[in-house]
Amino acid sequence: MDNTFVKIIGSASIASKEWVYRQYDHMVRTNTVVMPGSDAAVIRIKETRRALAMTLDSNARYCYLDPRAGARLAVAEACRNLAVSGARPVAMTNCLNFASPERPDVMWQFSETVDGIAEACLAMGTPVTGGNVSFYNETEGRGIFPTPVIGMVGIIEDVRNVTTQWFRREGDLIILLGETSDDLGGSEYLLAHTGQVSGRPPA
Repeated sequence: MDNTFVKIIGSASIASKEWVYRQYDHMVRTNTVVMPGSDAAVIRIKETRRALAMTLDSNARYCYLDPRAGARLAVAEACRNLAVSGARPVAMTNCLNFASPERPDVMWQFSETVDGIAEACLAMGTPVTGGNVSFYNETEGRGIFPTPVIGMVGIIEDVRNVTTQWFRREGDLIILLGETSDDLGGSEYLLAHTGQVSGRPPA
């Protein structure tokens, strides 16, 4: 088996998160419609046909390479995770995590990230309802990558139309929408293959 493939599927970013979510009761009050592991969590709104879908998304490597583009991609990813669950994205919150703002490069990253989030939210029509900022995330003078975490909620008008990321029937098709290019910048593959975070985030 290819060593790069093994590294990728064994990385914390890609491997199953079941060991985390199986420790918690995700069926509280029996409102859960989609079990953990799909693109978004879905809970029913009792006495209606509606449901709420929720997701959290972030990619610190993309934001390290290009904070503005990385922030836009995080918002877009959250919107996609809700949309493919059958939801219409309606609002978002955030947790913006950075190193020391006393360093000009970190303050620049922060400013670019905020602008990227604003641009994406305007494009997607998803207002920011709140959020928080965490600075000084450093150990012995070495800071974390800029890490905006996007939390987004969407509405599903009819809970019978919920979709999940796993196949329902043998023979189901995968459909690729849009065009792809050589978007390896900041990817798990590039890190596993070269040990580097480099390039540009996907267009």
